Amino acid sequence: MKKNIVKVFGTGTTSQQFITSTIHKYLNNAMLNYDIDIIDDINTFLELKLESIPAVQLNNESIVTLGKNNELKNKLRKFLSDILSRENFGSLKKVVVPVDFSETSTNAFMFAHRFATQIDAVTSVLHVHSSIKEKVEIEKRFDQFISQVDFDWKSDLLKASLIEKNYKIGHVNNELLNLITTSKPELVIMGSTGHSIQNNLFGSVSLSVIKKSPSNVLLIPKDAKYKKIKKIVFAFNNPNNLKKHLELTNHYANLFNAKMTYLYVRQDDAYDKDLIDFNPSENTDFLTLHNRNFSSALETFVEENPVEMLMVRDKQNHIFDSVNNQNNIKKLSLYTEVPLFIIK
Repeated sequence: MKKNIVKVFGTGTTSQQFITSTIHKYLNNAMLNYDIDIIDDINTFLELKLESIPAVQLNNESIVTLGKNNELKNKLRKFLSDILSRENFGSLKKVVVPVDFSETSTNAFMFAHRFATQIDAVTSVLHVHSSIKEKVEIEKRFDQFISQVDFDWKSDLLKASLIEKNYKIGHVNNELLNLITTSKPELVIMGSTGHSIQNNLFGSVSLSVIKKSPSNVLLIPKDAKYKKIKKIVFAFNNPNNLKKHLELTNHYANLFNAKMTYLYVRQDDAYDKDLIDFNPSENTDFLTLHNRNFSSALETFVEENPVEMLMVRDKQNHIFDSVNNQNNIKKLSLYTEVPLFIIK
């Protein structure tokens, strides 16, 4: 199998060095085996009739002139995305976010892109249309939607998470779950609406993803903007198998350099043997609340304490059982100002 070669044309300027190091960083992080050739011979430039330098080329494909400043960063980002997309972005982590162009999904997309940038992941964006009609128009609108990132990051665009676009015709539940299954993302980020958690989680798409997704899910309230995550709360009402989630909670606390609070909502004063060897790491708190209603306890806690992200376990807390029972749903009246991370 022939090895891929990326050529970087220039005269040894800082721009050429920047381009070379950026390409090397992305390909190395994706664990893709490419050679990078530095071409600095003026005669070669003349032979190839280069319009300007710096420029880049993959194998013997068309040469891409990069220009200067923001134009250089935009074109280099597009060049890198093209290379990496051919290899399914190699070993780079992914964050999947579905969008439907609504205000809620726009906010979730911008949040997801910032989040993915923070954890060095690719933002895999999915739009599903029910009919092949207006395909060209919808795809154009999808491209325009994605281009918001350029404006959001401006001159820092190369620091931002790369974007993978997925446009599908079909049913959004099926296509989203298919993408999650095949891409195995680090996280699925979805927008949520309404004033209580039941309105957010029990929509047809959100509920289906939460119940069936093998990946963790982060729900973003409509008005929640991405900001530095300083405090994460991991809430639970069942201490069984708590230790197996410590690696995940510590992982995110370390990523964001955030303070982690373990919040145990217990129904009685019984002694819990599962907590006897529970030793959280440094920069953590362990709190206990006595309340028979898990959601009510969390609502009160979030109202009274600054929290940037709330984590709960899907199965162990049983908070998504009996979703067709309206009485149970009404009990889940958790404020939605805080992003909700659901551990699968």
